[in-house]
Amino acid sequence: MCTNFFNKICNFFAGGKPSQKNKLLVVNIDGSEKNVKKIKGLKVSFLSTGATVKIYKPFPRFIGCKIFCGKDAVVSIKSSKHDIKRLFIHATAKNSQCLIDEDFSVKKDCKLIVTKETNKKISIGKDCMFATNVLIRTTDAHTIIDQKNKEVINYAQDITIGDNVWLAYGVTVLKGANIASGSIVGAESVVTKSCDEPNAIYAGVPAKKIRSNIKWYRDTVEEYLEKHAN
Repeated sequence: MCTNFFNKICNFFAGGKPSQKNKLLVVNIDGSEKNVKKIKGLKVSFLSTGATVKIYKPFPRFIGCKIFCGKDAVVSIKSSKHDIKRLFIHATAKNSQCLIDEDFSVKKDCKLIVTKETNKKISIGKDCMFATNVLIRTTDAHTIIDQKNKEVINYAQDITIGDNVWLAYGVTVLKGANIASGSIVGAESVVTKSCDEPNAIYAGVPAKKIRSNIKWYRDTVEEYLEKHAN
C-alpha cells in the first residue's frame, strides 16, 4: 500500500497522476486565501477529488447550511450582510459550478441542484433575496427521448439569475431558465423558460410576465413609507 509520502512515486510508476486535493477556502477582504477545515453554520462534504469551495469575508450568518461537491466542482459564495438559512447546494456532477454573488439571502430551505450531468452551472447575481422553499435545478435527472429519432430531448442546461432578483415562497426554477435583473417571481411559480425583461414581475405555472417597470425593496411597506415620507 502506498503511504502519503510515496503517493507521487507510486502514481508515477502506475502511469497515473497525483490526486487533486479538495479545498475549503476563506477569501479575505484583501483577496488573500486561506485553507480551512470548517466554517460556522456551514457543512461541506467532498464526495470526490479536486473540488474547491470559496467563502468570502465578511461572512453571511450561515445557519444549518450544507454543500455537497463532486469531482472538480466549484462553489463560491461572496460576502453578505444578510442571513443564509438552510441553503443546500448539490454540485455533485463532475465540473459542476454554483456561483453566488454579494449580499445573497435565504429565508429558509433553498436547494440549488447541479447534479447528474457534467459541466453545468448555476449563477446568482448580487443582492438576490430567496424566500422559503425555493428550488433551482439544472437537470430533470431522468431521460426523455423522441421516439421517432431516439434523440434525447431534455439535456441539463445552465441557469443564470441576474442582480437584485426576489424569488418568493415556493418558486421553482428549471433547467435553461434565465431571470433578468430587478425581477420578482411570485409565490409557487415555476420558471420553465427565460424571463428576459428586467424590472418585471413574473408569476404562474409556467411563469409569465404580469407587470413591467417595477422596483422592489427589502423593507416592509410601512418601513418604506416611513423612509420616504418626505
